Amino acid sequence: MADTDILKVSILGKESIHCGFHLIPHIAQTVLTTLPSSTYILITDTNIAKLHLAAFEAEFEKVLNGLTNVDPKPRFLTFVIPPGETSKSREGKASIEDFLLLNKCTRDSVILALGGGVIGDLVGFVAATLYVQNDSVGDGCGWLTLARVVARSIACVESSSARSPPPSLRWSTPALEARPRSTRPMAKT
Repeated sequence: MADTDILKVSILGKESIHCGFHLIPHIAQTVLTTLPSSTYILITDTNIAKLHLAAFEAEFEKVLNGLTNVDPKPRFLTFVIPPGETSKSREGKASIEDFLLLNKCTRDSVILALGGGVIGDLVGFVAATLYVQNDSVGDGCGWLTLARVVARSIACVESSSARSPPPSLRWSTPALEARPRSTRPMAKT
């Protein structure tokens, strides 16, 4: 594992934005130690999944296997959706909700939204609107916890604005910014 220099940015008195390179080990360790849960769900799109999903799965499993004081061991699930604005639809929202409900996710579940605006908007909306029961606690229902993992610093700040549900933690990793932009020509109007 490469050393990670992490810059923590304070928003409203909490260091809720973590910036740096090679953040996957930091993200896994921080999520699993600061957001206790029975289930962690990483949701991304096929473009990001091709580049980073295997590394996230391996790191989360490594950290989960190293947890000795947790019984039962939390689950780590992943769900991949098609990329692009067309995923921000009733069908896209329903597919995520169906996945969460079929996997018996409760309100103590933590969702990690790995990606840009479409993922952040859609997953944030699901986390803010899916009202699930927590049988393990027995104190009623509630909403899911959301943590954003974004590729660009501007998206990290944008996701902390008032228009988004308040995530517990956010990460910006310039390492993901190295992904080449589309070279497709702009459509003529």
